[in-house]
Amino acid sequence: MNNFLTAMLIAGATAVVSQAAPIPVNSCDVHMNVPGGEYVLTTDLNCPSIAARITADGVVFDMQGFSITKSGVTQGAAIITAWGPACVVAKGIQVKNGTISNYGVGVSLCVPGGVPVKTSSQVKNMKFVNNAMGVALFNAADNEIMHNEVTGYSVPNGSAFPGAIYLQNSRDNSIKNNVVTGSGYSGINLASGSRDNIVKNNKLESNAANGIRVDAGSQENEMKSNEAKANGQFDLFDGNNACGTNTWKTNTYVTRNQLCIQ
Repeated sequence: MNNFLTAMLIAGATAVVSQAAPIPVNSCDVHMNVPGGEYVLTTDLNCPSIAARITADGVVFDMQGFSITKSGVTQGAAIITAWGPACVVAKGIQVKNGTISNYGVGVSLCVPGGVPVKTSSQVKNMKFVNNAMGVALFNAADNEIMHNEVTGYSVPNGSAFPGAIYLQNSRDNSIKNNVVTGSGYSGINLASGSRDNIVKNNKLESNAANGIRVDAGSQENEMKSNEAKANGQFDLFDGNNACGTNTWKTNTYVTRNQLCIQ
């Protein structure tokens, strides 16, 4: 019996996986390069440029209710999957629970090349205030952008940026339960061949151009149960003839550019 208990204890001990302590973040331009690392913001930051560069898989950046604010000119990204000027493939990351203000882009999930890559990341429970864009995906697939608030717009010299939540050549992403108000162009923009994305249960109001905009060439997307009103051009816009292969259903709106939008 004693041998049996000893063996069981040894087996149990070897099955325990130690969990590393969270890595505190209290300065700007942090390189988050520990695979699976949990980084936690411990104070508000005022940064002259990039706040965090994520280059490893499985990174979690929990802002814990703190804020990151850009000082000076509104430009650049606060949090980006890049090292130097080059985008990198970082998979399974999470950015959550904070506020980002006065940047060109709040969170940029960018992948090098021209083919969408499955990055399976999340941006959630964030507030983006007076940025040119809140969240931008470039060549990124299978990500979730959910439960975020994007408000206001700030870009020098009157420049226009395409969307508060912007997808370029990105596919199989889920854009759900976000609130976008007062952006300088469109609230959500599916651009440059973005395909097979789901845009659902978002609220879009008082954006300068469109609430939701799907550009010509972006196909097989589903826009469902969104609420859009008081947007400058159209509440809902599809640049494809007869909406192409996109599906619009059970949305609430006042203005649309085509009858295929429902």
